[in-house]
Amino acid sequence: MYRRSFVVGLAAMAGCSSPDATEESPTEARTSTDPETTIRSTPTERPVSIQAEHLEDWPMHRGDPGHSGTRTPSFAASETPTVAWEHRGPGTFPTALLPTTGALFVQAYPWMVRLFDPATGEMQTGYELPDEDDRIVRGGALVDGTLYIGTWDSVTAFEASTGRTVWSRRVGEASFETYSEPIGGRATPAIVDDALYVHGAISGEWGLYALDRDDGETRWRQPLPGGEPTDPVPAGETIVVANRGTGDIHALDRTDGTLQWTANVPPRRTQDERVGTTTPIVHRESVCVPTGAGTVRAFAAETGEAVWEYDLGTETPPARTEWYLRATYPLAARDGRVYVGGSDGQFHAIDVASGEAVWTLSADGRAYWTTPAVTHDAVYVGNANARTDESGNWQLGTDGRLSAVDAATGRELWTREYDGYPIDPVVGETGVFAGFVTPEVDEPVRLIKVGPENA
Repeated sequence: MYRRSFVVGLAAMAGCSSPDATEESPTEARTSTDPETTIRSTPTERPVSIQAEHLEDWPMHRGDPGHSGTRTPSFAASETPTVAWEHRGPGTFPTALLPTTGALFVQAYPWMVRLFDPATGEMQTGYELPDEDDRIVRGGALVDGTLYIGTWDSVTAFEASTGRTVWSRRVGEASFETYSEPIGGRATPAIVDDALYVHGAISGEWGLYALDRDDGETRWRQPLPGGEPTDPVPAGETIVVANRGTGDIHALDRTDGTLQWTANVPPRRTQDERVGTTTPIVHRESVCVPTGAGTVRAFAAETGEAVWEYDLGTETPPARTEWYLRATYPLAARDGRVYVGGSDGQFHAIDVASGEAVWTLSADGRAYWTTPAVTHDAVYVGNANARTDESGNWQLGTDGRLSAVDAATGRELWTREYDGYPIDPVVGETGVFAGFVTPEVDEPVRLIKVGPENA
């Protein structure tokens, strides 16, 4: 068993049922602003019909190939939102949400995908990966009616509305480091035109693969020594990937994998390993990366030249030095601003051109932040406290929050509180979807949809 996949809050998973389980019940949540709540979720499994034109609303983890975490929905931010529905039930750890007009795709650890009605919260259907052995569902990409999912050692393409397997390809060819099985695909695939990019193992080292989107055949592969890469991110004619261990940032030609430039973010030594950076984003000709040292750095997307560095002022206590708690968290960007949370409980908006602070929001010293989701007028982000157990082992707290923040001023508009660990929120056409994993054994999973006032 791969330890790092289980350390965060997975005591809640002890009583998880199979994907066929359908006993569900609604739950009430605590809120600091007491928005109007309508509960109408009693999920049942049934066939689902989804039109292809509705499958492009939020096509992949973080919203788009550039990982900006943004979309422009039909609603405006409100200080008195409506909780359209809440789903409570058995299940496994949700790893990613993909909202479409026809269905909310919930990718769940370790090998399943569930589809929910985005209007009512009813579970419509679900399907599993072809082989559950050594499969761990990561983020997915939804393009032209096909859902592409990276797993422990493969990439699998599904017909999104039926779950029919279109193709499945292994991209991890060799065991290495401390792993006993081939490793690969453990990242969200990036799709540009007819190519799919994902990392895997190459001759005992990590590397990047380019696959044909239609059949999964390998177009090229490029070794990237030094540790596990981040999700690949397209930047013009290149594909950018950062190395978590060394802090190297590579830009490769999308057509043949040749190296165009390399930059470096010096890594920070943690209790488990060296943490250099997490997944970059590309915004307005800049590649922006969060670093293990508690800063955000920007590089010119065309040349890799360093442009600016923003210091979050984050100090990381010893209890927060495990691999999964960084001084800096994943980024989102829109309209010339980069949004990021730090482990000291501060959330920042940074000007992408100058690297100067636009505003900073304090969140009571909360140490964990999800990837933000950004609209034209608001930033939606989850957070939670960090703590240690009786043995001194680091854990996420069970006091998760989902907050809406005014994108222009940084003023908090509303907050929903749950006894659970939050996963990345996403923006649909008519509301914001979020998930929490709670300590409850029988019904650990919470999914919610928060919409505009009077939704």
